[in-house]
Amino acid sequence: MREYSVPYALQPGEGAWNRPGPVVSMGYRLPDVADGPKDKLTLRGVDLTDVVSAKLSLSGRYAYFSDKVRLFAFKYRLNGKQWHDRPLNEGELSVLTDPHTQGQIMQVIDVPIDDLVQGDNTLEFVSVMPARAIPPQSRTSI
Repeated sequence: MREYSVPYALQPGEGAWNRPGPVVSMGYRLPDVADGPKDKLTLRGVDLTDVVSAKLSLSGRYAYFSDKVRLFAFKYRLNGKQWHDRPLNEGELSVLTDPHTQGQIMQVIDVPIDDLVQGDNTLEFVSVMPARAIPPQSRTSI
């Protein structure tokens, strides 16, 4: 098994839900599909020798814990190839709609091996929210 990762976003900001003043966001915010991808993340030095499967492992923070989160989905693509839709699955939805959740979940996504290339690979995300029902506040780190 091989693993590749992208660096934390490390975006400076002001104020968080629990503290005033300077803060640093470690995750990447997913822009709305209408706005197009914002960040092109790079997975460096990918070795495809004898690869039989590939997965993305994500840590996501979702800002809404109500049934509105059921409207949310995201799209991802590797190396500028085809966009893949990724709605939240039933397990993820059960956690995110629980009134005791903090809105953070881990997600593992199977990706097509054909989307990968030997060497550096790029990864892009956008969020899909019908009629912008949920403001684009989801963040995900890889």
